[in-house]
Amino acid sequence: AGAFFRAQTKVTRIRRSGEKIYVYTNHEEKPLTARLVINAGGAYATKLIGKQKNKEDKHGLAVTRHYWLKLESMPKSLAKFIEIYYLKELPEGYAWIFPHKNIVSVGIGGTLKSIKRGGINLKRVLDEFIAHHPIAAGKLQGYTVVHKAGGIIPMTIPTALNGTSTLLLGDAAGLANIIHGGGIYHARKSALIAAPYCTLFLQTGNQKYLQQGGNAIKTFFHNNEKKWDDKLRKVFWDHKIIEPIISKAQANDDIPKALGIIINSGQSHKKAYELLEKKMIELIYTGLAEKAEIYKPVFNEKISRIFDQNIPIHKYANQILLSKKAKRLRAYLCILAADIFGGDLSDAANFSLI
Repeated sequence: AGAFFRAQTKVTRIRRSGEKIYVYTNHEEKPLTARLVINAGGAYATKLIGKQKNKEDKHGLAVTRHYWLKLESMPKSLAKFIEIYYLKELPEGYAWIFPHKNIVSVGIGGTLKSIKRGGINLKRVLDEFIAHHPIAAGKLQGYTVVHKAGGIIPMTIPTALNGTSTLLLGDAAGLANIIHGGGIYHARKSALIAAPYCTLFLQTGNQKYLQQGGNAIKTFFHNNEKKWDDKLRKVFWDHKIIEPIISKAQANDDIPKALGIIINSGQSHKKAYELLEKKMIELIYTGLAEKAEIYKPVFNEKISRIFDQNIPIHKYANQILLSKKAKRLRAYLCILAADIFGGDLSDAANFSLI
């Protein structure tokens, strides 16, 4: 298709003159010329449109460290699956094991903010994970370290993805998922969205098409992922929530389905949020119900006085209100709040039935 791949080539400088862009590299004596430059060089690539400040920067940067380990034999449990571990030592991140034939990539990553706040040493946590984790360590026995690396993943989209005859894609555009830091889908999808706008720019020379392309990319990833994942990441980073959710995953198809949507990014993450939100509400209600179980006789006695006539409508109301399936969520909240602050439980019960 007319493309040339230049391995081990680094862009050292970019200069614009009229409609042309001159790209200087460490291998070419003369600069390459182009009408359009797309920066898909990842997190470390120099941003061709200048450093952008985003006043709504909520997600910042993630920092990762990983080893490639060659195993004496690949455990069956690793051969066809990726494994993700949530560690209490890394509250805003996770550890992973990704298989590649007889090599496994083992790493950890977390938000820069949490790592600084907690004084977390990623190397130490990763070494401890490989050597002593009760599940992972057993699968990684007899390894040889092939390669060590680490990196930074920007997780905030800049104010603008376009500049004069330039466009940012993938990690360079801050599109990585804010829950797991993945970026392969995001790089491909952003290129797919950008392609028709780039074609229009090359056909017309009108810079507005690059701006429209950048805005289309931002809109897609905000609406399909980031606004939902901003809510979901609070779930993944709270062990009191994620542990009971994961424990129910084998018995409930909705939870693996939601996790699959988040990891694969093939569908809008709105669906994943709706699935997990339902499970979270169930967990909250179950917890409230367990704590308020001793007060149920108080509610039932007071509810039975409301519809106390021997007529069909009152009998039917009591069948619903006094059944084991009745939620009584408001009543539980009222009486538990009164109990916490030393209030009158009888008054709380009366108030909850208003």
